[in-house]
Amino acid sequence: MPAFCLNTVVDLHWRVWETECVAYEATSGATTVVDVFESALLACLEGGPLSLTQLVEALASDLQQAPDLPLSEYVQSVVEQFLARGWLKAI
Repeated sequence: MPAFCLNTVVDLHWRVWETECVAYEATSGATTVVDVFESALLACLEGGPLSLTQLVEALASDLQQAPDLPLSEYVQSVVEQFLARGWLKAI
């Protein structure tokens, strides 16, 4: 199973204001609105690469909920979106 990490080729910055989050990718100049969950996922990866299972466990712990199938599917969906944007890479 691959691990995922922030893509070092892009210069990604994000900021959270209560429930509003914005991600700015400086290399392309693109600004994207992300939700709090998506910014939490990015924050989990700041510490280094994590597998999908590790991401689900970390986010479940943050949310104080069970790492169940719906959460796993949502995490996988967000990871796939971020891979498509080039923000993450699989290692």
